[in-house]
Amino acid sequence: MKKYAILLLSLLAFATCESDDPIQYKLSTQVNPPEGGTISPSSGTFNEGEEVTFTAKPSDEYVFKNWSDDASGNENPMAVVMTDDMFVTANFEKKTYALTIEIEGQGTVKEEIIQAKSTTDYPSGTAVQLTALPADGWEFVRWLGDIESAESPITMTIT
Repeated sequence: MKKYAILLLSLLAFATCESDDPIQYKLSTQVNPPEGGTISPSSGTFNEGEEVTFTAKPSDEYVFKNWSDDASGNENPMAVVMTDDMFVTANFEKKTYALTIEIEGQGTVKEEIIQAKSTTDYPSGTAVQLTALPADGWEFVRWLGDIESAESPITMTIT
């Protein structure tokens, strides 16, 4: 009878030590650059195995590029299953635009970047000064298109 009493007490001890509380993990995020946009949810505590979908929303003149740190790829929104604490960064970059210049007659256009340029396309917000340089025997008349002006040089902001 003593063996059964000890066995019964041991089983009760094991049963009362178990916890029904789920394991929880923390989600933390950041945005790069900080003015590039937002992430939703920006943080939180989630149960182990819970699926969390986070969405990157770019600010005006930015586009979502990709995820980094504990997430990767460029899928947006992105769903993950919480199996550990996560730190996720949403990376954004400035929009870029091509500047197309067509010349009627003979001559060239000198492009002068007033603010820094990073690629062959211009990042949104870049100021460009355009100077018409007519060939000998030609004269500059006017700009047509997105800018209509008879002034040269002109300064335009790429948007």
